[in-house]
Amino acid sequence: MKAHKFIFSIITTLILLITDSPCSAQENLPRLSETLKIIQNNLIGVKNETLDEKALHGLISELSPLVKFKEENSSTNPNTSEQTSEVPSYRLLNNHYIAFRFGEINNNTALFIAEKYKAESTNEIRGLILDLRNTSGEDYTSTANIASLFLEKDLHLFTIGDHKYLTQTSEDVDLRKLPIAILVNKNTAGAPEALAITLNRHLNAIILGSKTAGDLFSFKEFAIQGNSSLLIAVDTVYFDNNTLPPSDGIIPDIEVSLSQEDEIAYIKDPFTNLHPVPLFRDGETNNVSIKINEATLVKMQRGGRGNNSSEEQTKKILSSDNKEPIIYDPTLSRALDILKSLYFFKK
Repeated sequence: MKAHKFIFSIITTLILLITDSPCSAQENLPRLSETLKIIQNNLIGVKNETLDEKALHGLISELSPLVKFKEENSSTNPNTSEQTSEVPSYRLLNNHYIAFRFGEINNNTALFIAEKYKAESTNEIRGLILDLRNTSGEDYTSTANIASLFLEKDLHLFTIGDHKYLTQTSEDVDLRKLPIAILVNKNTAGAPEALAITLNRHLNAIILGSKTAGDLFSFKEFAIQGNSSLLIAVDTVYFDNNTLPPSDGIIPDIEVSLSQEDEIAYIKDPFTNLHPVPLFRDGETNNVSIKINEATLVKMQRGGRGNNSSEEQTKKILSSDNKEPIIYDPTLSRALDILKSLYFFKK
């Protein structure tokens, strides 16, 4: 194991020297293939196959995100170990807000949004949430189709190479008047990033979460030996006025910091209370864990400053009949609060 780490350190150093050195210094450096051959012929205790593997992974790592592996028949986001083939889903929140969740953007995504919106239209929909956390995909045509649901026809969205992506006729729905919140994280990559930027620029959609992957490229796939292929960036995405996307990812309008463990759990079930707060019931000495969200905690704190004691506040919470399930996912909860506020001020 120590030998492997040592080899990887050598290879990484060589790659850094070759890729990051100025031209004048590069002329004095040996070729990478020549260097690897010398190491292969002289380093003891290491097989050539191991050296090749370390060199390859070191090179790909240094060139990321412009170059990356893709396993055959894999639906895994190359930026994370999480599977992106989850079935598209949606939730109706507070009877008036729809939260959509996607593992990837594909040619069925726009139709899914349109169909579910029409199915819930009798509920007087007041806003939409697009959960793009851990969402990937390079289908920019489908991204334009989704944007077409919200924007007027023939609007220029972005350009890749010589191809301009415009909005088309929407799926018989008009979502242009609805406020939108978009949830992102460090594994939001590719087409989902383009969608977030597009809706933010043209509709002032609010972006919440953490900085995205900064992976706005068009990739070409090359088959390589074994059950995998190589994705190489051949074009970047240009938005209107030929502006480039942020190279290090989209910075959300509202940043929400979560541990990776918590975020994965909340994405799967936003109603799960991962960190219950222990409180006391009257006459009991044992702690009782009850479901409390951020808003409830604020109310309790405010209540403690006044005449009501914390025990009285606890009693009110325990005896309250909350018909609406509590959302414990901080990112989703804040997005819903913002949409409610926008609707309130719009009235």
